[in-house]
Amino acid sequence: MNSRHHQSVGRVGSGLVPSATAPDGVVEAIESGTHRFVVGVQWHPEAMWNREPDHQALFRSFIAAAGSRR
Repeated sequence: MNSRHHQSVGRVGSGLVPSATAPDGVVEAIESGTHRFVVGVQWHPEAMWNREPDHQALFRSFIAAAGSRR
C-alpha cells in the first residue's frame, strides 16, 4: 500500500459502491455500478505500476475501456 493521504471518503456518493477498504475501514476504492468505467482510488497506482500486477491491471482496464465502443 502506498497511500499517503490525510483525507478519505466519508460517505460514498449515490450510484457508487466501495470496492476496496483498508483494515481500519477507510474506503480505498470506489466504482460505479451503472457506468461503463468509473473507478476512483485512494492511493497512487502510477507510482507502483512496474512492481505490482494489480496496479498494471487497473491501467490495462482503463485503456481497454477507452478503446471500446458502446
